[in-house]
Order: sequence, then C-alpha cells, then structure tokens
Amino acid sequence: MAYDFDGAGDYITFTGATGLGAITAFSLSIWVIDDIPTTTGYRDMFWLGGSYDTDHNFVFQHDTSNTMEIDIRFSGTNGRWYIAVPDTAWHNYVITYASVDTTTNALFYKDGVSTAETERSTPTLSRAVSTVNTSIIGAAVGGGAEFWNGKVAEIGVWNRALTAAEAAILGAKYSPLFIPNGLVFYAHLVRGLQDLKGGVGTVTNAVVFAHPRIIYPYSAQMRRFKTAVSTAIKTFNGLAYASTKTVNGLAIASVKTKNGLA
Repeated sequence: MAYDFDGAGDYITFTGATGLGAITAFSLSIWVIDDIPTTTGYRDMFWLGGSYDTDHNFVFQHDTSNTMEIDIRFSGTNGRWYIAVPDTAWHNYVITYASVDTTTNALFYKDGVSTAETERSTPTLSRAVSTVNTSIIGAAVGGGAEFWNGKVAEIGVWNRALTAAEAAILGAKYSPLFIPNGLVFYAHLVRGLQDLKGGVGTVTNAVVFAHPRIIYPYSAQMRRFKTAVSTAIKTFNGLAYASTKTVNGLAIASVKTKNGLA
C-alpha cells in the first residue's frame, strides 16, 4: 500500500540511511498523486537534510506558483527549477542533478518522458550539501509545516544523475531496484516503512492507500540488491538486466501477484 497525506499534519520520517548524507549529484524518483493540483502553496513531497536556512540538501515540492519544483541547496542562492502540475492521477517523477557547476540545470522526467523545466532561481557560489541523512515524506523538516496533500509511493534516491534510459525504466513502472548502481535510499511504502538500504521509517497520521502497479524483482534478487547489488545484474547484448528467466528468448523479471496486483 502507498500512503495518503491529508495536508494537515501527516508525514513520514526516515532515519538511519547513512548513504543519504552529503550527496552532491543525485537523482530522485517518486510516485505521487496531487489531490489539490490547482491550489497554490508550499507542500513538500520529499525533503532531504536539515533546516531550510542552514543545511537542507534538496526539497521536491508543490510551490506557491502552483508548480512542481526542485529546490537544491547552494551556499549563495539556491538552484530552483520547476515544471507544470499534472492531473490528480498517479505520476512518476524523476529529477536528476549532475552538480557539475552553477550552470548545470536539474532535469525532469514525468512518466519516463523528458519534460522541459524552467529555471526559477539560478544557483550561485558552491553546492552546499547537508550531512544530515534524515528524510521527510509529506512535510518540511521536523514535520512542522508545508504538509503534502496527496499520495506518495516508491521513493528512490541515487548518488548520481540517472540517464534518460534509466528514467524511462522507472516511468514504465519498474522498481528502483532494477537500477541498483548508486541507489542509496529506497522506500517502496508497501505495507510498511522499510528503507531497503537500511533506514527505518516512522509514520505520523498518514494512512495507507492503494499502491500503483509496480514491477518488482523476485525475492531472491531483492535480497541480493540489499547487500551486494552489483552481483545480481547480468547483461545481454551489452544491456544490463536483472532477470534470470526467459520467455521466447527475452529476459523477464519474475513478478508475483496478489489479488491481481503485482
């Protein structure tokens, strides 16, 4: 099950994922429903790091201009880029940032397709990364404000910029576990609050909601991804895949179902 946030005090806090601290380049993948897309105001889907004024790393939010925005911390002016808000259905967003210099833009993909972003604020001075590895789903740091009104599922964070091909995989409803290189945080939010990279989640008020249909590796692969993910990947004609089964000569992932859902 995913989680539903009512915009009035619901959030989830994750601690213990040490790989989240001090990442410079990054990618975020997240599935969301925006329950009130036409209403302006800061509402945070995912927050990484400490307080906004001193040491947050980045925030993905619905902002006061009624857009979906990534706000990335710099020692001078923060870098901020945005795209339009969609409808009230499930959508996958992938945001990547290569963090080369202040001329680098964040890139957006919606449902696996590159989506042109607009720069709201040009970053200045140097990238200021937080060493605080706490992440908040559905609110600002500490769970005190900017509460999300909608649903959230399948959150992955990588310590590198994903490629367009990798973003397309995520938009095609494959789990972040199929892209293990650099994956430092993964909370699928299915029936619990486990971060498969070691963190532990605590829910405040948010309630479960029907999960989007996602394709997962089979259980043995998932165990390997958690410990030594690189050994679980095979190649075919130079392309990486995570399956050991084939149908008509094509590699597939073994997907189990319950009540007709993967």
